[in-house]
Amino acid sequence: MPDNRVDTTRPEYSWIPFFEELARRLHEDGWRNRQGEIVAELQRFRENGYRLNRWVERLEDDIDPFSVFALLCTNLGWVDRSRLFGAYRDLFNIDAQIPTELPTVPILWQNILFCDSRFDPVDVATHWRTFDLLMRSDFASLKSDTSVGSNQLQKSLDVNSVAIAKLSMALFWIRPYEYAHLDTITAAINRTTNADIELPRSAEQYLDSLTLLKESDPRPIPEINVSEYWADQFRECCNEP
Repeated sequence: MPDNRVDTTRPEYSWIPFFEELARRLHEDGWRNRQGEIVAELQRFRENGYRLNRWVERLEDDIDPFSVFALLCTNLGWVDRSRLFGAYRDLFNIDAQIPTELPTVPILWQNILFCDSRFDPVDVATHWRTFDLLMRSDFASLKSDTSVGSNQLQKSLDVNSVAIAKLSMALFWIRPYEYAHLDTITAAINRTTNADIELPRSAEQYLDSLTLLKESDPRPIPEINVSEYWADQFRECCNEP
């Protein structure tokens, strides 16, 4: 196993193959031009009793890729979530196994979509362009060309109802070895440097913070994510600040 990968046979990392393959399928199988098919299937799922956000009923022909992931990453019980994983596996022809249910994947604490309820086609198109860029580029190449990378990320960040915490969550879902959720970045940097960092608000600040994380902790990002998750659980259990 390469040094920058984790053992995905371990339960806490079992989600990674499914999420990575879902991202590849969305990117390589032309789903950007087949959004209407995704919407129709989601609406059919909901009619058949899947616990999907009510806004799914109001979708027309547009859905962004981050919302496709967001529907998997909610605080629904595992019975409902695993059923939806199975439906996604069939819809997107995913070979990876359905992951083991564990709480270490960052989730949206309401059963919501990534875009707001209006689903403006312009906003949806912005997120697809960001998604395509992320799938074509690793972090190093994106960071080296900030005129393209941070500018496109900022366009998604500027969409109504999107903030850096939410966007960074989506980046981690689709490229878990390249990008980290904001909470992971700040917790890990504060722990390793013993200094509070200012929360990034712009795409450029987020990329700078992620660079600092990678420089201060050489472990794979999913491993850092799990470590910080359990550290947070320990602090809550012991009522530590």
